[in-house]
Amino acid sequence: MTPAASTQFTAGAALLRRALASHLVVCSARVHRGWPSEALGADVAAEVVRESGTRACVLHVPSHDDLDSGDAVPYDQQRCWFPGGHPVTFFNTSGAVSGADCAATVRLLHQWASAQPQLAEQYLFKLEVFDASLHSCDAAIIDAVELLDPDLRSLCVPIIEPVRESAERLLELGVAGLRLRAGEIRRGTGILLEAECRHTIEAIDGRVQVMLEGGLAGVDDIRRAAAMGADAVLFNTAVAVHPDPVLFAKQLRSAADRYWR
Repeated sequence: MTPAASTQFTAGAALLRRALASHLVVCSARVHRGWPSEALGADVAAEVVRESGTRACVLHVPSHDDLDSGDAVPYDQQRCWFPGGHPVTFFNTSGAVSGADCAATVRLLHQWASAQPQLAEQYLFKLEVFDASLHSCDAAIIDAVELLDPDLRSLCVPIIEPVRESAERLLELGVAGLRLRAGEIRRGTGILLEAECRHTIEAIDGRVQVMLEGGLAGVDDIRRAAAMGADAVLFNTAVAVHPDPVLFAKQLRSAADRYWR
């Protein structure tokens, strides 16, 4: 690894560590025109952010056109929800359909974000390529990372199936951290792949930060994630569809504080 790449890797990993310091990431807001109708309105989303203590702002960018049109950019609004106004921004590539598409999206996002002074280089890339069942296409994710220069690889936090081989290859490529799919995305199943996640986390052995996501449904998922050695959890749909998202955010915060003390 070149000195420049090593510096970038350290910066990306440190940025992720800061983003996951609260052990809880909550996606709470509509951030482009095509986002599902159950996404929270701005007032509720702001309360959810404050009560959950999340330090990361997840922005979904499903197509290049959204950057050009400005439909993916309520940054000023979102930043004011966070104490101090300086969250770590995760750019989401969930609209990507292949490794090449994912890599191209990352390059475009990086070019765009570099010109946004309000981001202050406090951003990472939340790499995602899913199949029709919303399972991670690990081969496509690995292809995407391989297509990127080392400085961009070091800012990537891809989601994969909890498979040791995929994790090892991505660590070899120098990603900032990993996310493991623990359940069925958007279905509120709770953690279904506990043994697989545990074995993968054990293989990673603290080399990078690991976050569990996908179908997480309640506080017991936080308990289980902490027990198996994950560094953080991400909640999305469960918050959006909850009858009282703010109360739910408080419960999640309390559980994270209890199980990661």
